[in-house]
Amino acid sequence: MLNVVASRQNNKLKEIKMIRKIFLAIAIIVMMIFTLSPAWAGSATSSSVWTVTLQNSCMIGTVGNLTADFNGLADVTGNVNVGAICSNALPWTLTIGNGANASGGVRRATSSGNYVSYRLYSDSGRSTEIGVGTNNTLTDTGTGVEQTKTLYTAVKKADNNGMLVNGTYIDTILLTVNW
Repeated sequence: MLNVVASRQNNKLKEIKMIRKIFLAIAIIVMMIFTLSPAWAGSATSSSVWTVTLQNSCMIGTVGNLTADFNGLADVTGNVNVGAICSNALPWTLTIGNGANASGGVRRATSSGNYVSYRLYSDSGRSTEIGVGTNNTLTDTGTGVEQTKTLYTAVKKADNNGMLVNGTYIDTILLTVNW
């Protein structure tokens, strides 16, 4: 009988070892599934509509400065270029301001309370005056690149028939582009 009990205990031990091996094998398989399986990845796509609205616009481009030497004995002429950049095919108007010191329909530059009168023209022959407050616009149609307009100037002896004081005379003219 001792042999039978020992045999049963031996079978029980074998059975327990077998169950342990099965559980260990299952644990290893589960670990392999979670560590060696590919990541759960995917992708999704969508589209979006983008709208760009181009606004017509203009801006003043390059503006030169006018310098003239006038001695009061003879008329002096010069010119200055003014640039405007406007959207392609956009009609625009450049308005030339009166200057800071205009009087009696003539623009004037100043130096220490003294004045020298001058005139602006839209043509090189100086026959079409750009007036003070009237006839003071130039027009064109935009090309998308800078367009240059030339302002022709004249300091005339007849406009400055008084005693002129030596000095540097300055005026500031406001340029406005409208579209």
